[in-house]
Order: sequence, then structure tokens, then C-alpha cells
Amino acid sequence: MCPEAAEDGASIIHGNAMAFVSGAEMKLQVLFEAWENHTPGTSLRDLMNSLKTNLNEVTKLRMPSKCAQIPEIDDILTKELQNHVN
Repeated sequence: MCPEAAEDGASIIHGNAMAFVSGAEMKLQVLFEAWENHTPGTSLRDLMNSLKTNLNEVTKLRMPSKCAQIPEIDDILTKELQNHVN
């Protein structure tokens, strides 16, 4: 894990071999789906709340995710968005 991402959050995420849509890496997939379903100009707070709920569900339901093993991964994936919500 990049130390800057752990501290500042991730600004850009890239996937490999359909990581965002294949069901193999659900933390990245729910991140992708949240942005895919977001309508520009609508509430970023709603987007953030939905994203946090869905990331938590991945952990709670033990969905496939190697990223879930990274400490504080949900915060890393949402920190930059949170800066724009506040």
C-alpha cells in the first residue's frame, strides 16, 4: 500500500482484468458502482453515505475482496471524496 494513500486517501483507482465488475474484488466494485450510479450535480453526501454503507456490507457479508485485508481500506477509498463533502 502506498503510504500517501494511507494518509491522504486514494485519488485515482485502477483495476486489472475487469476488477471493477467481475465480482472478484467487491470493495473496488462497490466503489465503481457508486460512481457509475451517481448523477453529476446531485448530493455528494448521499453518494458518500451510500458508498460507506456498501463498503461496510462487503466486510459484513464477507464478500470476495483482497482489499478488505488492508487496514482502514474503507477510509482510504472514501477519504478524498469526504474532503469534498465537508
